Amino acid sequence: MEEFKRPRLTKESTIHDIASSIREISESVSAISEKYRILLKVNKALVLYMQNDKKRQQISALNDIQSDLEQTRLASD
Repeated sequence: MEEFKRPRLTKESTIHDIASSIREISESVSAISEKYRILLKVNKALVLYMQNDKKRQQISALNDIQSDLEQTRLASD
């Protein structure tokens, strides 16, 4: 039976492993940060769209009221 040999742990290999892990964590945090930035942009666009839509609805409602008032005036004349 062949015996599995473990790589020898040295101070340098441990430091290398830690540095590699830190680099991978940093890359993950950067990726998360980028996705979050995109999410905020989409959220901002959605909020602006909803605000503009609400304004359009209010203007439309006011126009309808004004039109109804004009129709009422014409009918009473």
